[in-house]
Amino acid sequence: MCIRVVFGHTDEELTEAKWAVVNAFRRALDGGLSHFDARRALREVLTRVHGSNPEQWAAEVAEALVETIAQLQAAVASDDARQVERLRLECDSLRRVVADYNAHPLQAQVQALTAERDRRRAEADRLANRVRTLEDALRRAQQAHQTEVARLQATIADLNRIVAEQQRQLNDLMEGAI
Repeated sequence: MCIRVVFGHTDEELTEAKWAVVNAFRRALDGGLSHFDARRALREVLTRVHGSNPEQWAAEVAEALVETIAQLQAAVASDDARQVERLRLECDSLRRVVADYNAHPLQAQVQALTAERDRRRAEADRLANRVRTLEDALRRAQQAHQTEVARLQATIADLNRIVAEQQRQLNDLMEGAI
């Protein structure tokens, strides 16, 4: 009778597990419902990969992904450069329009009126802030006054109770003396 004792996993089981990870990656890529363009691009990358073992497959996938990302970065950089150039030309055009606008004789008058308007707005804002500050101070003073009135009313009520108690005691003494 032969007893076989196995510790850990066999090489075949490890290889099957590695391929299972690869297959799970492929299934997840094929089965998703979001980011269709990204999934399609990744599937195209995977069609170029033909690794004979999981490690080789992973290395080829990594290299293909790096190449794809580099191509995407180059495309984005090219798009960015075109966008920067377009924005630079638009900026130059707007500068010319502003220069033409500022050269107009009425522009100085408009600028003076605008400065006066801005000054008056700033003064109005300052005064509005001052009003808010004064209203807040008044509100706090009213609250403090109400608190003080309540405290004084409580003190008066206490004093009235004391006077009434003393009057009652005095009346009791007077009745007892009669």
